[in-house]
Amino acid sequence: MNTKRIDLAEKDHHKENDKLAPELSITVNGQKLTADKTKNEIRQQFDVLIKTMLLMMAISDHRWC
Repeated sequence: MNTKRIDLAEKDHHKENDKLAPELSITVNGQKLTADKTKNEIRQQFDVLIKTMLLMMAISDHRWC
C-alpha cells in the first residue's frame, strides 16, 4: 500500500492471479474507507507509513522438568 493505492507486483497477488486483487476496507465513524488497486481512501483519515523490516526468530530448546 502506498499513499495512492495498493500496488502489488504480479508475483505477489494471491495465487499469482491479478484478477484476485487485494482490497482493504475500514469503517470510521460510519464512513467506509477503502484502499484497492485504483484508490486509497484510507489516506484521507490516516497517515500511511510502510515500514519494511526483517524479523528473525531464535529457537531454543526448552525442557520442562
